[in-house]
This record gives sequence, structure tokens and C-alpha cells, in this order.
Amino acid sequence: MTETVTNDALYDGTNQIIVDVRSPGEYKENHIYHAINIPLFTDEERAAIGTAYKKQSTFKAKKLGLSFISYKIESIGHELLDLNKKYDRVIIYCQKGGMRSQSICDLMNALDIGVFKLEGGMKGHRQYILDETSKLLAKKTFVTLHGLTGVGKTKILEGIKAKGLSILNYEKMAQNAGSVFGTILFRGHPPTQKFFEEELFYLTKTSPSPYIFIESESKRVGGILIPDEYMNQLEIGKHIIVETNLDKRIENLIEDYVVINGHEDLIAAINKLRKRISNDKADELIEYIKNDTLEPLVQFLLVDYYDPLYQYSINQYKYDYKINYKDINEAIEEIVDIYQKGI
Repeated sequence: MTETVTNDALYDGTNQIIVDVRSPGEYKENHIYHAINIPLFTDEERAAIGTAYKKQSTFKAKKLGLSFISYKIESIGHELLDLNKKYDRVIIYCQKGGMRSQSICDLMNALDIGVFKLEGGMKGHRQYILDETSKLLAKKTFVTLHGLTGVGKTKILEGIKAKGLSILNYEKMAQNAGSVFGTILFRGHPPTQKFFEEELFYLTKTSPSPYIFIESESKRVGGILIPDEYMNQLEIGKHIIVETNLDKRIENLIEDYVVINGHEDLIAAINKLRKRISNDKADELIEYIKNDTLEPLVQFLLVDYYDPLYQYSINQYKYDYKINYKDINEAIEEIVDIYQKGI
């Protein structure tokens, strides 16, 4: 008989692998973080089974499903057998913990290949996240890094992560830096909203620290919305203001947005700002780019565009700590030191 495991078991530290047997399209829409996809049906086969179920009968749908799976059951079995040898626990799930996961679990267990079924499937897991998030966040204190554009908040986040502190890099997760220049830093595909929340929950759940460091963000990051529970943590947590001189901010932005990705994306972003900064100014800035004279371009964007835009939001908070650095590594070390002493 197939054993089931609860969603809590996904985070208990067991040497395990999670297998999503749904179609590739379902997996792409959302899946359990770190789960691999071994689909029983293609997207087209799943659609055909659904049509048979609605227009004919359950019997016809099951029969069609058997015909689709018959030619690939051997390869699926071999994959699961290999996984069973590598991991202490193989957990299988489908959408609702029903026929797809149950049938493959029954078959594997009948062959003495031990696998487990996730209780409630993906639907149950999604509800688990919704139910558990508030309780989980009640045990955490969020520490938010604030500062004007170019102070290097994201670099500092990644730096303190390398030192062993827990972070949530919303921009990296959303594959967008949250501005008209937001896609330049990233080349990956943005996640779906559900998978963003899946990753968010996983990183929070597995964080060993009561403190989680984030960067100050608006609710929308590209096409992704940060859940209300996480936005609330920004309001009630600790706050650090990061400052540096204008030259360092210019240097940080040129390194991030220009050296790494070239100039074409930057020109495209400037063109999107025409209605806000005037056509003449946009043309002037693009000439700077074409002539590879980037400092005056970045200085204008900071002093005349971004600083006035974000100064109001910066003034909204009372800061627990202020860090003014000349070398960004100094800022990283100072934050780590604050954390180790106990915020």
C-alpha cells in the first residue's frame, strides 16, 4: 500500500527528491520548489483525456490514458528506480493527489520500488502555503536595506548572503529590477506569480535565521506582485539606510547596467523615458551612450530623475542603522557585524 507524506515532510531535511508527474504545461505554470518533472502525459494527451472525460465518459478517459502511458511506462519506471537508489525518499505528486500519482505509486510499490505520494497533490500544497505563510512570518524579522538608486543594495544583499545571512532577492526571483531599466540585468524568463510565491515560501521556510534581509521594493516588481504578508514585514521590521557618494553610485550603475550587457538595451530604456524627460533630453542622453560617454548620462538619471522620485519613500521610514561607505565590502562587513552582535 502506498504511503503518503504531508507537506511538512518536504522541509524536514530528508535526503529526498520530489517528482511532479503532471504535464509539462502544468509544471511550467507552478511546481513545488526543486521538484523535477517526469510527466505521465504530454500537454496534448492531457487535453485529449479531459475532452474524453467531458464529452464521453470516465471509462473512455481512463482507457485513453492507459493507451497514452503504455508506451512510456518502462522509461518512467527506470527513472524512478534510479532515483530510488540515489535518495532516501522519492515523493510523487500530481494535481490533486489522485489518479496520476496514485497509479504510478501503486505500480512502483508493487515492483518493490518504494515511493511516497504527497497528500493532496499540488492543489493541497498550494493551500498549505496559503495557510502557513502568516504563521511562518510571525517567527521572522525582516531587515530592509534602503537607499538611493546606485548605492548597491542588491550587491550588498548578495554579499551578506555569501557571509551566511538569509536574504530574499525579490528582483532576482522576479527577473526584473522594477524600473524601466528593470530587464537589463536579467536574461532569464520571469516566473509565474504562483511559482514566485512558491520560491518565496521555500526560501523563508528553510531560512535557519530569525532575520531575513531584503531590499526596499514597491509591491510590483516587473510583472510580479509581492504578497501582502511580505509587504507587511517591510513595515514592521528593522530598517537600514545605505549611503555612498555620487561617484560611487555612478560607478555601481555603469558596472551593473552597461559593462555587463552593452548599450543597446540602455538606449531602448532611454527611449521609454521620452515622455518624462523630453525628446531633446532623451536624444542628448542617447548621444552620450553612442559616444561611450556614460558618466554624465548616469549622473543625470540619478540626480535629476531617480533621486527626486525615490527620496519621498526613503523619508517615510525611521532607520535603526545608517551605513555610509566608500568601499562596498565595508558596508557588507558592517551589516554582518551588526547582525552577529544581535539587531
